[in-house]
Amino acid sequence: MTQKSNQSAAFQKLNDEIDFWRAEDRKVRFFLRDDDAVSDTPPLRKLVELSKRSDTPILLAIIPKMADKSLAKLVQETPLVTPAAHGYAHISHTPQGYKPCELDRFRPLEVVIEEMKAARAKLAGLVGEGISALLVPPWNRIHEEIIPHVGDAGFAGISAKGWQRDPTPVPMVNVHMDIIHWSGGVTGRDREWIYLNLAENLEAARKSGWKPVGILTHHLVHDDRAWDSLEAIFEIAKQCEAKWIAADDLLAERQA
Repeated sequence: MTQKSNQSAAFQKLNDEIDFWRAEDRKVRFFLRDDDAVSDTPPLRKLVELSKRSDTPILLAIIPKMADKSLAKLVQETPLVTPAAHGYAHISHTPQGYKPCELDRFRPLEVVIEEMKAARAKLAGLVGEGISALLVPPWNRIHEEIIPHVGDAGFAGISAKGWQRDPTPVPMVNVHMDIIHWSGGVTGRDREWIYLNLAENLEAARKSGWKPVGILTHHLVHDDRAWDSLEAIFEIAKQCEAKWIAADDLLAERQA
């Protein structure tokens, strides 16, 4: 990467990690997922324009029940965007005291499956062909009892969050870094956090077999710091000649 005067420890750690990849002649790969899309908005347009600069595919997680025709038009006009079902209505069905989850084990299994089918059908009716085969659970949470049955609703895989430790019945194409600090006032992470977490996730990717790292954004709540953090990731990706890859291409790799 390009050298930076007075390098911080986080930036140096990132440089060192990228050097590990270069020493083994491995190319860093990233993929981008953006959640909670419902309509064509200025923040979504900004995200699309940023992605075009670096030819970055976006897995756009859309809330089917709330999505409107303006979003459909944007998706159809933007080849880099692949629409994905982000649950159905982004509503939790868990009892008090449990973490929120829409794809839950508390309702009858057939009810959850029918809702997933409805999500895919609504999305297909809105945007037409080219829907992602990945189901994106709201809050990145799906109960274990539901995972084996996503294929019954037409999905071939799941995109949640975190490094996968144990095998699952269907392929997972997870993101690993969320640039929003939710518990810190719903604000963007700063660049030092970005450098450190990119380094840590690239290390995890290397030790897991040179896997890609998934970046998660939420365009509707981005502040200036979130946009700056995303720009920083694009800059780093360019400097280290990383490849941005579509999430569904990664799903195809998992299936193979």
